[in-house]
Amino acid sequence: MRMPTKREWALLALLLPLVFLATGPSEGEAVGSVEIAAAAQVERAKPPVQGTLDAGKLDLAQLRHEAITDEPVNAFESKSWYVAPPAPPPRPAPQALPAPVPTAPPLPFTYLGRFQDAASTVIFLVRGERLLAVSAGDVIEGTYRIDGIAGATMAFTYLPLNIKQTLSIGSAG
Repeated sequence: MRMPTKREWALLALLLPLVFLATGPSEGEAVGSVEIAAAAQVERAKPPVQGTLDAGKLDLAQLRHEAITDEPVNAFESKSWYVAPPAPPPRPAPQALPAPVPTAPPLPFTYLGRFQDAASTVIFLVRGERLLAVSAGDVIEGTYRIDGIAGATMAFTYLPLNIKQTLSIGSAG
């Protein structure tokens, strides 16, 4: 296949515009198309043919749509489909525990020693920094009563609750 020469290219370049001008619309045809478009607009502007009155009158007030005056809806608002689990059932009411049995506090005394004469025995006790000399039947500060000494133990009664307690005082010898 052979390539066209420069002269052939130049003739082709001049020939194409001439062909387009020759085949394009003439002035008469352009005016005719404008007349056809104007006639179409007139037909559209004519009122439509009213139907028969057999269908009844139409209440146009019912067809009127009121404009919503609220804020517009956000189309991009996030939405969650999470459904919270049901609430757990209520716990049963706690039952009141029985009141603890009252007990006496531990003895606040420390055995220091004893003195024994022919008539009675005197026991020396320490409470904090106080030195107490007691014998059987004495009441200490209205709280403790000394019931007696039996061998290596000394018996007390805690008076507010009437509870018996003992204190080891060593050997009876």
